[in-house]
Amino acid sequence: MWGHSALSFEIIYPNGQKTRSVRAKLIWDKNFPSTVTIAPHGFYVFNVTFNTDPKEGDVWQNSPRSKESYDHGVSCRVRAIYSIESSKQATEAKAWTGTVNSPVRSYIIWP
Repeated sequence: MWGHSALSFEIIYPNGQKTRSVRAKLIWDKNFPSTVTIAPHGFYVFNVTFNTDPKEGDVWQNSPRSKESYDHGVSCRVRAIYSIESSKQATEAKAWTGTVNSPVRSYIIWP
């Protein structure tokens, strides 16, 4: 699993329902690891839209944007999960492997 599939989100709605939002699978003609160097205590920002329309880019399954919002957004708590599995390619590229989770935070997701 590489960058496209590595990022997911645990979404917890006010009614207690939990779901995992992941990017829809793509068919790749090439797939290889790439790396980004992050300084100790640094960060890297991914732009995530929770898009549900394939005409607008990456599609997220179980997106909070697919919930009815009644013009006030969708309240939820969110945890980001980034996970890279160990593999021969990762070892050769000296890429980090493992899983890291963010703290759970409250958000309102607008359509």
